Amino acid sequence: MLARNLRVGRDEIDIVALEPGSPPTLVVVEVRSRSRPGFGSAVETVDRRKVARLYRALAALPREGHPRLNRVALRGSAQRVDLLTLRQVRGAAWRVERHLRGLHPP
Repeated sequence: MLARNLRVGRDEIDIVALEPGSPPTLVVVEVRSRSRPGFGSAVETVDRRKVARLYRALAALPREGHPRLNRVALRGSAQRVDLLTLRQVRGAAWRVERHLRGLHPP
């Protein structure tokens, strides 16, 4: 993990991570949660506009840089946007419900 709650222009990225590999992959992760199922699933709250904003922020990271990120690590790496959904189990701990890798840009 490189950063959390990062502002990039008007956009916010919940998590920025670097997945090791050859080449490494720069991953922007949107985190969504629901404490009660009556409000719908967390996945349903991410629409095309949100995915577009995440890709816009991802594209701006190497250009704009940020004090918490190593700009060298950002250049030349593969890139992807993921969605991580959480749910609260019986009012106690939060658990990962789904991890959707590689949301497609709109």
